[in-house]
Amino acid sequence: MLGNKAVLQNLNRTVMAWIQRKKAERQAARQQETAVLAAIEQVVEKANPRIRSVRGYQKKLRPAVENALQYIDELVATIPAPIEIKHKAWFADSYLNAFFATADEMQILFSRSTELREFFERQAVAESYLFLAMTKREKGILGMKMEGDIIQREVPQTTVSFGDYLVGMPTATEAETRAELRRRALDFLVNQVLENILALRTQRETLQQHRQILKIKLRVLQNKQHGLESLLQAGDDMEAELNSLQQKLAENEQNLQEIWEQMDELNDYVDHLNTVLGHPQTYLGVTKVTMKLNRMGIKQDENSTEEGYEISFPEFTSGAQLKRVFVLVNYPRNEMLPREQLRALTRPYLTSI
Repeated sequence: MLGNKAVLQNLNRTVMAWIQRKKAERQAARQQETAVLAAIEQVVEKANPRIRSVRGYQKKLRPAVENALQYIDELVATIPAPIEIKHKAWFADSYLNAFFATADEMQILFSRSTELREFFERQAVAESYLFLAMTKREKGILGMKMEGDIIQREVPQTTVSFGDYLVGMPTATEAETRAELRRRALDFLVNQVLENILALRTQRETLQQHRQILKIKLRVLQNKQHGLESLLQAGDDMEAELNSLQQKLAENEQNLQEIWEQMDELNDYVDHLNTVLGHPQTYLGVTKVTMKLNRMGIKQDENSTEEGYEISFPEFTSGAQLKRVFVLVNYPRNEMLPREQLRALTRPYLTSI
């Protein structure tokens, strides 16, 4: 009897665990469905709310939106755990030491952030999580290097520095800040669609203007063929010019037709959204950068025996040129400088705060 009872208890636990697992899976599926539908509506609202009049727009956009969401999740996951920003930690923390020239510069940067200051005024929290974005710069110089007991001069070296700082997206938790980055990344991709459509419209207007000019030139030349000019100008030259104009006009008409086919209807908005959201890596990418630096910000070889430290961070890319380092930070409220102290520190450089 005892054996049967134990078997029944074990079976009961197994069944209950299965039920709980299935319940959790259904809840996760519902949450995922809600998140996808919300993302689709976010995309439509940002791109063109009239897309909602397209029959089955959610079904048409869903695969591309899900693809973009997955890609964005992967990008956000590359951002490491938050770095705590403290004035007294600047010297010892290798990341803070690499990112900022001085502890005062670091403290002033965050204290000057209107967005962060207003967040602390609204929220009764002891700390904030937010993003620090900056540009990494590398510059070749000739410096000095110790090789054993000998100082070598005029040694080619690379200095690494950071600048063009921006701080933003403050929230009360790390999860909220990461979620805000996901939302803005999706908006960024939608904006690429709008820029593509704008470029097409600009191209269309340019082609339309050029077509009008070509038509006028063609009319003038046709009039010349039947006027006094036909006796003053060689016939072969006029015929060649006429053929050239007709060819240019035909090419213009073809290019215009191709553009009209890409942007004339709301369904074309859906097509453009699917193109961009289906291939988000074309517009937004990330590279993990790992480097070894010394206290002077000089990049060192991996095998260098010189004292230094290694740092790793994600560098986001947009297009061919724009590269920005994104770092998640934790900023305590008590690190914010009082307004009067901040004014005194920045008065030589700023007219107002």
